[in-house]
Amino acid sequence: MGKYVWALAIKQDNVWIKWISSVYLKDGDWWEYKPPVSASWYWKQICKTKEQLKHFFTQSDFRGMATYSVKQIYETIIGTKPRVHWDKVVWNRLNIPKHRFISWLAMQSRLQTTSKMARIGVSQSAMCLICGQEDETHQHLFFQCVYSCDCIRAIKSWLGLSININSLTNLISQIGHSRWSKFKKQVYYAVLMAAVYLIWHCRNTSFWENYVPTVNHTVNKLKQVVRGRIHAVMPKSVSRKDSEWFMSL
Repeated sequence: MGKYVWALAIKQDNVWIKWISSVYLKDGDWWEYKPPVSASWYWKQICKTKEQLKHFFTQSDFRGMATYSVKQIYETIIGTKPRVHWDKVVWNRLNIPKHRFISWLAMQSRLQTTSKMARIGVSQSAMCLICGQEDETHQHLFFQCVYSCDCIRAIKSWLGLSININSLTNLISQIGHSRWSKFKKQVYYAVLMAAVYLIWHCRNTSFWENYVPTVNHTVNKLKQVVRGRIHAVMPKSVSRKDSEWFMSL
């Protein structure tokens, strides 16, 4: 819609612009134009978009654009945002797509935990649905809960990791600052995001089915799905050493 606003602002040479100018604008000032009540729905939407863009741009700004850039407009509207350190972890190519989505929410603490639901009056209890020992916060689930701690301990043993940290953000930081190869880091990230997804899945299973899978079941499922995904999308540039390491897992 913004591109139409821009095209009208620069008076782009095409039939549609000429038609709009003759039917609606009638050589008037486009930037100050207000649509009549009888105007069509789509034309009112374009005019509405123009009014929204006027909060961020002047007509001269638009006229100074050689081409319309959705990226440029979007970045101007949202303003400067702080960079995150976990983007490559979540959107890692070796991650299963549904794992990426849940992990993206988890990294922003936006999963609907019972602690969050209790604060807004939806849940009567804030206790963890897996262990029932503490409030179900993101920090507790990933990975301070007894269940998730056991899962992470088993995963570390499988991968041969000696990191003595159970915090999700600290685990990501430690892996990122290590001297492991890019492929190894991607595998570790894929495993970590799979753990986030499966622990959240176990939490939901506890709520809906009143049943929590065993730690062995969850870890074995994690191994299966991660191996299958990486085998399917294995990068061609992986070194022989890294390939042999992954095949040995």
